[in-house]
This record gives sequence, structure tokens and C-alpha cells, in this order.
Amino acid sequence: MRYLTVIVSLFCMLFSAQAAKADRRIAFVVGNGAYKNVAQLPNPAIDAQAMAAVLRNVGFEVVEGTNLTRDKMT
Repeated sequence: MRYLTVIVSLFCMLFSAQAAKADRRIAFVVGNGAYKNVAQLPNPAIDAQAMAAVLRNVGFEVVEGTNLTRDKMT
């Protein structure tokens, strides 16, 4: 029984790894720093651009935006 469990586990890991490789890797990165009722934040846009660059380097397709309204995010 122990060997059967190990074999089934390895079989599942093998096929789950193949499925994970086949998926598209997409990231949505938003850096909002311009708010109506508080002082503007200087770093969110810069941080979002840096994070988008890192994600692109590791194979993600990145959709990025800065200071987006709710309507622009959809």
C-alpha cells in the first residue's frame, strides 16, 4: 500500500507540473499614488514599474497601470 501511495503521488506531481508549465503567466500591476483626499504619494508608480519589470524578466505577461480610476481598471 505504501508503494502505491508513493507511485500515485509521483504520478500526480508529474502531471500537475506539466499543467502548470502550459499556463499563461499574467500579472496585473497597479501603482496608485494620486488620491483625491490625501497628499500624493511619490513612490507607487515607480514601485509598480519596477515590479512589472521583474515580473516580465521571469516570464510574466504584464498589464500595468498607474493612478488608475476604478473605471480604467476594468
